[in-house]
Amino acid sequence: MDEVRFFERIFDEIDEWIILDDGLVDRAIELGRTYGVIGLDALHVAAAERAQVDQFLTSERPTRPLHRVTSIHPVFLLDT
Repeated sequence: MDEVRFFERIFDEIDEWIILDDGLVDRAIELGRTYGVIGLDALHVAAAERAQVDQFLTSERPTRPLHRVTSIHPVFLLDT
């Protein structure tokens, strides 16, 4: 339950929802080719770029490919 409450608090802070479209999928594929980010992580990063976020909160460890993306500022949740 603590995890559910944690994510509920995060989702309550969302100001903008990004719509999944062909452009977002194309960008996710490009992120995969460039940085090795795959699947939902690539879609999340593409959405974060589109929303021009200041920080990208993630449970992915800093050693994972997501942290190689230079267009966002990934923040590992356990470091906050």
